[in-house]
Parts: sequence; structure tokens; C-alpha cells
Amino acid sequence: ALPISHPNPHHLLLAMAFWWMRGSASAANAADKMRDLYLKDLLPLEELTGFHEYHAERLTDAHFEKRPTVLLLGQYSTGKTTFIRHVLGQDYTDTLRVGPEPVTKEFQILTYNSESEREESIRGDLLPEPFTQLEKLGRKCLASVKCFRLPSPLLKNVVFIDTPGINFQDYREGSVLEKLMSEFVPKVDKIILFFDISKLDVSTELSFFIKKLSGFNAVGGDRMLKTHVVLNKAGKEKAADVYRVTIQFMLKLGQLIGEGNTLPSVHIGSFFHERLLHGELSEAFRDYEDDLYRSLCQLCEEKDQDLLEGLSERARLLKVHAHLLDAVRSRAKEMSGIFRGPDEEAVLSQLPAIKDDLVRDVQNGFTEDDFPDLSDMQEKLAKSSTSLLKLPALDPKLMSNLQKFIYEGLRDVQQEISKQMPQHHSGDSNSGPPRIAPRRWSDSRGRQRSRSPH
Repeated sequence: ALPISHPNPHHLLLAMAFWWMRGSASAANAADKMRDLYLKDLLPLEELTGFHEYHAERLTDAHFEKRPTVLLLGQYSTGKTTFIRHVLGQDYTDTLRVGPEPVTKEFQILTYNSESEREESIRGDLLPEPFTQLEKLGRKCLASVKCFRLPSPLLKNVVFIDTPGINFQDYREGSVLEKLMSEFVPKVDKIILFFDISKLDVSTELSFFIKKLSGFNAVGGDRMLKTHVVLNKAGKEKAADVYRVTIQFMLKLGQLIGEGNTLPSVHIGSFFHERLLHGELSEAFRDYEDDLYRSLCQLCEEKDQDLLEGLSERARLLKVHAHLLDAVRSRAKEMSGIFRGPDEEAVLSQLPAIKDDLVRDVQNGFTEDDFPDLSDMQEKLAKSSTSLLKLPALDPKLMSNLQKFIYEGLRDVQQEISKQMPQHHSGDSNSGPPRIAPRRWSDSRGRQRSRSPH
């Protein structure tokens, strides 16, 4: 492997952008503030009303500390590990074995080492949060995962997952590789799919990866929206060959994705620290590389915003849940006799009517869409060991805290997040990393590149 004696300019660009958006005190304050507000204003009411049994597990510190995760996929020797090395500006143990033969034998999770300036390697059965969930996949899968904790400042803000080279001819359903991909693909924030432009079999190789990605249920919708394609090692090819392969690739990609669907962003260049053999497209390659780095920076903006939106939805559901249990308790009391308790089955059959009453009460501010699945709620209440008469009543103090969280706490956190986000000004390309639209045939600023493979 070629030693990196100094960071390249793009590494400095990326490091500064990440440090600007996430390394500052305000970035940490936003996540810390959301965690503190959750513990103070939401968790006590969740515990009182049994929210965790009905709707969602308790949020842990790891939920608020989670960093955006980027998964790298591709065949052997397409440049996945070298890209990570290029971006981080440093080597780590396994990068010293990079070569023409497949050397990355396992899924490698790269995280920040906040405790030491040394590299640490962690076995799959000792993975830190949030990757402990991989335990459910079994011993064989854990043996194929390794975590590297590195002192790279960039890893304060993002987690990279490197993968073994995937031979699409040997890929089998039910294999360790398939199980791990099934676990990672739906949950990561971004997927970078690597191809060696000099060896690209457009038809079979691309078809395989698009089919496999489409087969996994991506959280948050279309998995292609979070997928970026890198046509790597283009600096070794002549411009005419780059044009030809790129056109073939884009045509095939459009056919596979289908009409009316969003194409993944495509980036062309040589994503490693090495002199280009052919420099005709060097300017275009730099633009493509900058666009990919900006999309990584964008993850940092979105992560805190997604966390805030998730807390907002959770708070509203908690309010509905508390009112619903209180109303069911009141209805059970009304349907009780002097010497007998209520017919709980009859009470629960009135859940739709109870919901309608809560919606009609304008003081609650509820809509039909705010309510969970009533049939599921009815089933859980019926199986509960708690009598309907013993369901919790509305606690004035806890409900006041919840209201304060919804109307004041969320607003304060939004202002904190806005402080750390770059302010983008129309027409100012130096105002910070912009939001990148899926690549078509123009760059991120909408101008046509005369020297790019378009």
C-alpha cells in the first residue's frame, strides 16, 4: 500500500466541513439537550403509562449519540478500503494489506476512539453500541465482523462500514454475507457502491447490486435515495473510454431503476491518493469528488434533524396514549356496577367511540391520524394484567411537562440545530456544503461541464 505522508486537499475540505458542522460545542449541545429533555419531560410519563409495552422501547444514550453510518459495497479491488484510507488521511491495520487480491475478509466497522490515540481492534462478539444488535445473527456472523476504533477526528462525526469484496457469482441466499447485508443495508444512512471503471461489466455486475439493494426493505423509503455510485479508477483511463463506459452505465442504470424513479447519484474519478495517468478530466473528477464529500457532510445536518422529528412524533404519540388510557379507565368506571366490575371486553369494544370523543374535544388538539392502531391497542389492553379500572389517570404535572416539551423544548432544540447548520446563500458556492440533488448530467450548481463525461 502507498503510505500517505500528508492529507490531500479534499481530505482537508471534508475534515473542516465536518468539524464546522459537528465538532463544535453547539452540535454536541443539540444532542445532549434532546437527551436531557427526554429524560426529564418524556420518560417519567412513558414509565407511568406503560408506553414501552404498547409502542416503543425506552431510548438509551446510544440513541442520542449515534453517528451517521456509511456502508461501502462493491466487488473485490474496486477501491473501497483505499477510499476510506484516502478520506481519513491515515492507514489502519488492514489497509496495509491492500492489493490486487481480495484482502478484506470481514465487515469492518470504523469508529472514533475517544479514549486513546492508539488504534484498537474489537472482535465481533464484543462490539460496542449500537452494533450489539448483531448478536441475534449468531456466532458465525459475529466472527465475520470486526470493529476498528481509530483516533481520526473525522470519525467523531461518521461511522464507516467496509465490506468484503462481493463476488456476485458466489453470493448465496442465507449465507453470512447475505445475513449481514440484510441487517446493515436497511439501517445505514448512506450506501456507496463502488465499481472499477476499467473492469466494469455493466450488464451483470450492476444488475446484481441494484437487484440486491432493491430486495432489502430500506427504512425511510426508497433505498436508491441514499445510494451513491462511484465509478472508480477513472484516472487510469483515457477520456474516450470514460465517456463510453459512463454512457453505457447510465443507460443500464436507468433501465434497472425504471421510469419515474430517482436515479442514485453517480460520481466518476479516482478516489485514492495517486497521480492521474490521464489528466483530461481532472477538473471534472475534482467536482465529482467534492459532490460526494458534500453529501457526506449533509448527513450530519440531517441526523440531528431526524432525531428531533422522531422525538416530536414520540411526544405526540405519548400524549395520545396517556389520554386514551385515562379515557378507557373513565369508561370502565362508568360501566361498573355497585357490586361488580366492568365487562372489560365491552369497554374495549368502545375504543373507536372513545377515540372519536377525544378527537371532538378541541382542547386536546388531536386528529384521526394521531392515534395508533386501535385493534393492536385493544389486544394489548386485553392481555394486560392491569385492570382497566387501575389504568393511570392523567397526571397534571407530567402532562404539563409534556406540553412544555412540545411547545417550548422542541423549538429551543430546533434553534440549537439551526445554529450549527451552514447558512446557504443563493449563488454563493462558498457558503457551505449545499444539499446535493441526485446526479443527472450537470453538476451540483446546475452548470454543464464541458470537460466532463456527459
